[in-house]
Amino acid sequence: MKKYTKLCLATLCFISSVSAFADGYKGEAPPLVPVTIPSFAGGFEFSLGALYMTPDSSNLDYLVVQSIGWEAVNTSDVDYAVNPGYNWGFVLGLGYVFPNTANDVKLDWMYFHNNFKSSEFIVGGDAQLVSFVPGFQMELGDSSSGNVTLNANGTVKYDFDAVDLTFGQYLNIGPRLQTRLFTGLRYMRLDDDLSTEYAAITNRGVSTGSVSSTFVDGSVNSSFNGLGPMVGMKADYYLGTGFSLSGGIDMALLVGQLSLNADSQVAVFTQSGSTAPYRLTDAENVDYSYDSQQVIAPGFDAKFALNYKYQFNNGTLLGLELGYQVTKYIDVVEQIDTGDVAAVAAPDAGRSTMAQAFQDFENRDTDVTNFRLAGPYLTMNVKI
Repeated sequence: MKKYTKLCLATLCFISSVSAFADGYKGEAPPLVPVTIPSFAGGFEFSLGALYMTPDSSNLDYLVVQSIGWEAVNTSDVDYAVNPGYNWGFVLGLGYVFPNTANDVKLDWMYFHNNFKSSEFIVGGDAQLVSFVPGFQMELGDSSSGNVTLNANGTVKYDFDAVDLTFGQYLNIGPRLQTRLFTGLRYMRLDDDLSTEYAAITNRGVSTGSVSSTFVDGSVNSSFNGLGPMVGMKADYYLGTGFSLSGGIDMALLVGQLSLNADSQVAVFTQSGSTAPYRLTDAENVDYSYDSQQVIAPGFDAKFALNYKYQFNNGTLLGLELGYQVTKYIDVVEQIDTGDVAAVAAPDAGRSTMAQAFQDFENRDTDVTNFRLAGPYLTMNVKI
């Protein structure tokens, strides 16, 4: 009986506390933030924007230098990669808002076509095992000389385009927050091309009077084209006097074709004696195209910005948006597996100074990697 008495008292205390809490709202439930659908007059929207972004992918190594002693003991292994910086791109947009609704349709194009170059000048000691990109190794010098000069250049070229066709629905949440929920289709193409140039001079010493010059060119070209659905949201929080904070995120799932091809050309010129002319002693071309593969590649965009809007007397609305954007795509770049390199035998006294060990492209594995763009942007929008 005492147990039930305590339970009843506890229940009454709980009900009393709830009633007291509710009395703070005068007997009413807490107010909810109103969600409304706006109604626009309708019209066209034009947008033009400048991007200042830096790209990133993991297929940027253009040279690996490995010193080798007489006993073929590796003493160092140094990678050299292209280091992309910031460069310009643009966005163009065209939209239409349906009259007396909160619905619109937009077509947007994002463009980033740029190339970036890095170079390295190396004076070597002992024999140098050099892994040129793409796909083969070359031994510069031998244990009796160790006088190697190498000038290497690597250039990566990105051609990126993304076209979105979206259908949107505007919602007002409270008096300050307006959102646009949208869905649609995205088409994206990316050409990621790495090209290389090398010039090496090997001097075997005064005793032999032999000098070799080697010139190598190569390229690895990855291409992706994909189309798929996308969804996203953009929100503007009104601060006052025309200023707003803006944030947006979208995701696309692209079904596309990923392909890779590579080629190399090498020419070796040798001079024997101090007055003898250089003669072509070796040359080889290698060219290979890998089988294309179907891939499913997710893509993401995220933005954060400050914008300003001004409405003219005739109803035209001008908007400026300054922000930062990150764009990333998964598994849209194919590359040769740089770790898949066969060992080259140690140099000996009877081996040619420019002994070469070419690796067939078709015997090499490939892997896929990601592509990323990030940087500030400035966009101007006009609604009429």
